[in-house]
Amino acid sequence: MTVDYNLSQIKQVSELDKKEKGKWIVMPRDFSNLGYDLAISPGRLAYSPAVEKAGKTLDLNLKNTAKDSLNRYFVGRIKWNQAMKLNLLMGNRSLMPIEAVNFWYLLNEGEKENIAVHTNDGKKLKIEDLKKIRNDVIKSKSPARGEWLDANFEKNENGFYLNSNHILQNNELVPKYSKEVMKNTLRKGKGISIESLFETKNTQGFPTRKNNLFSRKKTKKGNINYFPPVEDHNDLVGRIYTGNDWSDIGFRWNPFVSIPDLGIRPVEQLK
Repeated sequence: MTVDYNLSQIKQVSELDKKEKGKWIVMPRDFSNLGYDLAISPGRLAYSPAVEKAGKTLDLNLKNTAKDSLNRYFVGRIKWNQAMKLNLLMGNRSLMPIEAVNFWYLLNEGEKENIAVHTNDGKKLKIEDLKKIRNDVIKSKSPARGEWLDANFEKNENGFYLNSNHILQNNELVPKYSKEVMKNTLRKGKGISIESLFETKNTQGFPTRKNNLFSRKKTKKGNINYFPPVEDHNDLVGRIYTGNDWSDIGFRWNPFVSIPDLGIRPVEQLK
């Protein structure tokens, strides 16, 4: 089935859920150093009339398929490309790796009261709420839940590339960001901590080797399992997946996987 994603459809669909964005978490540009503010949903995308409408545009019959650790329902059983398109059709987009790392650290620092974290409507989030959201995103606990990241990897004659910040053009996903995976990216899977990941990350959001150009600090061991991108397989993608005794951030996953507890988190870049 060929679907025409036009601007009027996108605007019509995104307006249906506009009121919910006041509850989204703002990541300020002076915290992330990304040059823009970002509003991030505190939960994964859940069923709503807007989601149903967007799903039908993609020829999908969407519904809630899983619950997170805070007992909130969310939509799963969507492949990577479907998830990216769904967020875009809703007038949003998905977290790039560098944004995801900064978001987790924002929650971490907010919980420690090192920074005040606010919603899009200006309300300061309570410490206990930040802890709940942080734990749902990345802490090892039941039930299993995960989310796709806006990152896919391509090996071509010019090198090994990270494609991210996708938009829709002629019904296809097109990356606005496409650059070689940085040479100092840690290529060995290991356990890392949120603090170490944030402190040693490169500008693409990947943890770095011990001797890198961007940080003198070592990548310390921790309770998050890191699976780096690999060059021997093409078109693999990024995701976060957490459960009873594991918490994974990985960049070597099959984009065609479709399971109930793997969803997507919507974000909006603010002006």
